[in-house]
Amino acid sequence: IGAPFMIGSMSLNNQMRFQGNATFAMFGMLSGAIVNIILLPILIFVCKLGILGAGLGTLIGQITGFFVLFAMSRKGENLRISPKNISLCSGYFKEILRGGTPSLTRQGLGAISTILLNVAAGAYGDAAIAGMSIVTRLSFIVMSVVIGLGQGFQPFCGFNYGAKLYPRVKSGFYFSVKVSAAFLVFCALAGFPFAAQIVNVFRADPEVVAVGAVAFRWQIVTYPLISVIMISNMMMQTTGHAVQANILAASRNGLFFIPFILVLPHLFGILGVEICQAVSDICSFVLALPLTSKVLSEMK
Repeated sequence: IGAPFMIGSMSLNNQMRFQGNATFAMFGMLSGAIVNIILLPILIFVCKLGILGAGLGTLIGQITGFFVLFAMSRKGENLRISPKNISLCSGYFKEILRGGTPSLTRQGLGAISTILLNVAAGAYGDAAIAGMSIVTRLSFIVMSVVIGLGQGFQPFCGFNYGAKLYPRVKSGFYFSVKVSAAFLVFCALAGFPFAAQIVNVFRADPEVVAVGAVAFRWQIVTYPLISVIMISNMMMQTTGHAVQANILAASRNGLFFIPFILVLPHLFGILGVEICQAVSDICSFVLALPLTSKVLSEMK
């Protein structure tokens, strides 16, 4: 029931960001999240609805977020959405699909890799699954900052690439890579010595902490490389280099991760599960360098 509202919210959010109105987009997305956060404990514990309360709270949050975003889209200089302006043109569909497939590839393969990771970890017990799940969540929190920076870079990149202001595209790209890399280096230095304590916050189980701490340290080591992978992928996606963007989008959680998660546990046991993402990131970084260099060299 909530899916149409969630998809509509994503579309409105991205449209406003690419029109340069990130503040309106942020308010719209935050409104749904805040409503969800407030309603969940009320519906689950006060109203004693349990898992039904969790579902209702999420649904109401999605609906709220959509209507707030729709109202925000009619403010300022945003393009007004109206049925009379809808045009079903094959050319538009091709452009949308070409620009959107890297995101589909990245997120679709991410879902598949998570399933395979849980299956591989499951061979070593529930503690291994819990430990790897915690590391995945921690990495997602850290990566969300880099994703946010990349999404802020994308409209800037699109405006300037369309205007053939290639030096500004390159400048924005290098700036985004440097800032995200600096942030990830900080996270790596701060997190490496305290990996066990961080995992323990989420689950105070010695077996879970033992698996999660090792996996988290391996993942932390390759954090700085992800800045190049993600920002390069977003630049290629925005500038219309769909083939290169899809290849790079598929690399981290697909082309490399899936073969490694199927092979490494058989060679190294639980260590193979723990190092899989780090090894995939190194390979993705090596792949990103020539792809990115070629795209940048074309911007004369």
